[in-house]
Parts: sequence; C-alpha cells; structure tokens
Amino acid sequence: MELHGAGKRYGRWVLQGVDLTVGPGELVRIGGANGSGKSTLLKLVGGLERPSAGRVEVRGRRAYVPERFPPALPFDVRSYLHHLGRVHGLSTAEAARRTDHWLERFGIAGYAGTPLSRLSKGTCQKVAVVQALIAEAEVLLLDEAWTGLDQEARALLDQAAVERAAQGGRVLFVDHDPTRLAGSVTAAYTVEAAGLQRAELDAPSAEIVLIEAVGREGLVRLESDTEHSDALLSRLLAAGAHIRSVAQTRGAGNCASSEGTGLSPAISRSSPRPQVVQPTESAPVRRGAGRAARFLAPLVAYQLELLFRSQRWLPPFLAYVLLLGLGWTAGESLLTAYGYTTAVLLPVTAWYVRCTATGEGPAARACLGAAVGPGRLHLAALLTAGLVGSALGLAGFAAVWAFGGPTSVPRPDVPPAPLGPTLFAALLATVVSVLLGVALGALTVRPVLSRAQYGIPLSLGGSVLALALPGSPANDTVHALITAAYTGEVHLPLLAPVEAALAVTAAAAYAIRTHRNQWQ
Repeated sequence: MELHGAGKRYGRWVLQGVDLTVGPGELVRIGGANGSGKSTLLKLVGGLERPSAGRVEVRGRRAYVPERFPPALPFDVRSYLHHLGRVHGLSTAEAARRTDHWLERFGIAGYAGTPLSRLSKGTCQKVAVVQALIAEAEVLLLDEAWTGLDQEARALLDQAAVERAAQGGRVLFVDHDPTRLAGSVTAAYTVEAAGLQRAELDAPSAEIVLIEAVGREGLVRLESDTEHSDALLSRLLAAGAHIRSVAQTRGAGNCASSEGTGLSPAISRSSPRPQVVQPTESAPVRRGAGRAARFLAPLVAYQLELLFRSQRWLPPFLAYVLLLGLGWTAGESLLTAYGYTTAVLLPVTAWYVRCTATGEGPAARACLGAAVGPGRLHLAALLTAGLVGSALGLAGFAAVWAFGGPTSVPRPDVPPAPLGPTLFAALLATVVSVLLGVALGALTVRPVLSRAQYGIPLSLGGSVLALALPGSPANDTVHALITAAYTGEVHLPLLAPVEAALAVTAAAAYAIRTHRNQWQ
C-alpha cells in the first residue's frame, strides 16, 4: 500500500505531499489535531475519495469502520452483516459463520435478529466493527472506531486489530487516545495543518504470543511469552482443544513524540516495523466467479432489499399507478395505452435511481464503498433502479393486456394491428424508457448534481424533453405505438434501444467518473 505525493483539496489543501508506504503486518497509528486531515487520509486509502494530486496504490480488499454508524438502516443485525459479507466476496455460508463468530465474540449474538434502528449507539457501533472484521480484508481502516464502545468492546477491538496485523493485514487507525494499542503499533504518523511532527516509538517490551482456543469450557484467550508458548500449545492440543488462532506481538509500551517543522500538511514516520507474522487459517474468499458475481450481484441484492425494506419504493409505484389511472381507461386503443404506459415509465425509473442512489447515509455507504469502490456501488444503484423499472413496466404492460386484450381495438376503417409486431413494439418502448430513465436519474443525483433540491424538477423536465423532442429514442418508440393505433401498421424503431443504451452507458460512465466527493 503506497501513497506518493498524494494530496486532497477542498478550496484549500487539507493534505499535501503525502508519502506513505505500509507493508503487510503493519499496525499504523495516524495522529493529529481535529481537522488536520486524518479521516481524509483514511478515505484516500479506502478509495472513498480520489486525491486531487499524486497517486494512491492499494492492493487487496479494504474494510472501513466509521466513527459513528447510523442506526437508520432498515435491516436487522444478521441480515445486514450477511449482505456485507457477500459484498466482500464471501459465500453465503462463510458470511453466516463469520457473522456468528464475531457477534458472539463482541457479546451481541442476542441482538442478531434485532433491527438496527432499535439498537443503542454502542451496540450499533459494534455492528459497524463486525462488518469490517468479517471481511478479513488485507487493509483494515479504523476511523475512531472505538467511539461509543464500552471498555470490554474496546479491548476486543484492540485485540482484533493486533490479530489482523499478525495475520499479514495492513491496519491503519485514528484514535484520540494516545495510548491506544501502545506497544503493538509498528509505525506512527502525525498529520498537522501547521507543521510536521515526528512520532517516535519507545522500545517495545518482550514479545508475547496470543492464543485463541475452543475447549470444553468454550472460547478461551491466553497470553504467553515466547519461551513457554510451545509448551502451552502442546498442553492445549493434548486436552483436545481446537486452536483457532496464534498471533505473535509485543507487550505494552508507550508512544512519545518530538516536534519538527514544516510549511504544509504532512506526515512523519516513526520506527520501522519489527513484526513477526504467523497467519491463521481462514476460509478463502470466492474466486473465479467473475466480477459481476463477486461484487455487482451481492450489491444489487443489498440495494433491492434496502429499497423494499425502507418503503422508498412505494411513492414512485403509487405515482405510476395514479398516472396510469388518470391517463388511460379500458376500451380505448390499446396501442395508445401501451404508448402512455411506457411514457410514464421514464420519469418513474429516474425517481427510482434517486431512491437507490441515496438510500443510506454517508457512513453506511462508506463501509460499502471501501469494500467495492464508490464506482461499483453507484453502478449497482443504477442497475437496481433499472431492474425495478423493468419489473414495473412489465406489470403495466400486463395490466393493459388484462383490461383490453393484446391488440388495438378495431376501428371501422382501420384493421387491428398484428399481435407480434404490437408486442415487440411495446417491449422496445419499455426498454427504451427504462434505459433513458436510468440515464436521466444518473445525471440528476449526486455526484453529478451537488444540490439535491434541483434533482426532481430536472428529472421531470428531462423526461418531458426526452418524450417530446423529435428524434429522441423515447419519442420514436412512443410515437410508433400511438401512430399504429390509427393506421393499423406498427413501425419498429430498431435503432431506438441502441441509442438509449449508448445514452445510459455515457451517463453512467460520467457519473462514476465524477464520483469523487460523494462522502462529503
């Protein structure tokens, strides 16, 4: 993991000229005053923000714990953690196993079926910690993650951070307690807006071995010096205990600091890492299933459940039903009804993009964004809105069919339109409306649109233009259906779905590319 000349700017430089390299097995403290850029640094490492200058190279999976985790997500604890495990690439069974293990370890297994909204602040923060630990990610980022935890949970998080580093992970943490993980820290950095401070680590105390085993009395955690650790392990194995992990670290020490000078925000490095790594066995992350299966499919499943659990799907659905009821009645030309149905679908799909792209608060999205990247997360929101819009369009199509039959009502002077071309034209119009609705939604939410209050009027205005302007794919497909009602001949605008697909691809790519400051 490397940062070279990286910096972040919000009107002024928050970070500038950062050079940082973190190797496997390192446990790194990031210190500094409030507002100096500590959290910004972690977000750069986590991929939640892009540097304004320089480059950031991070290899391996990342997991992030925010300072305050929002309890407003409409999941129970187990469902949320299972989703996050799947997003991190775990199989369903492995995500469930790790969830149960960490919930028990933090003493909140009894809350597994409790909605997050009913948890206390401290318990909700434990869930935030667990969602990162179940990933066993190569890079673990703790942004004041101890805030709100009780003393026992803080000690458990200390131990978990040490274990992750001992297993070869890279752990970076921010905490206001200067003694946090003292003696286990392998490097310390200080970020300050007005100068450069170099942190020096005292010589660590003797190495100790942390042993976690499961025996007849349940889960036990033991510490031993290196001289007697082999004998202790032999006794545990002879007694039939199952050794879950063995990690070598150092005893308690203190972190002192000495001031330096500088003109811009910077980072100073302490002593080199003296780490001995002894990894433990863990179930592998799913490989070879393809990027879509590893990231997008679990993300879309998460977004769909979030949408329906939160009831955010209901207002667009009711608006769609109301508009259909106002604009079409049984007995009129069904080709006209098909055209109206697909026309209404365009702004409703754009509305669903708003629902999926803004379904969580910044902290919850940061946890997901660190796991898969903000770009993939935004792409999953667009795909979810497209799926919901498609399902709604098919339902509207079926409703029109059920009320009046599959073809237009014959007029005395016009023969009924053929069934096959009618169905195909309606399908084309549905596809075009959904694609353009997703494209319009992508351009009227963050990160493209910074002011949320303008999103709804812009999406409505864009929908009207897309349907009214001649040559627009939406205008071509809807016009073809309405015209067929009066001529009995269905014209199939085959280029319209291609143009709509190009439009949604360009809009999604632009939205993802500008996805820089979503978390602010």
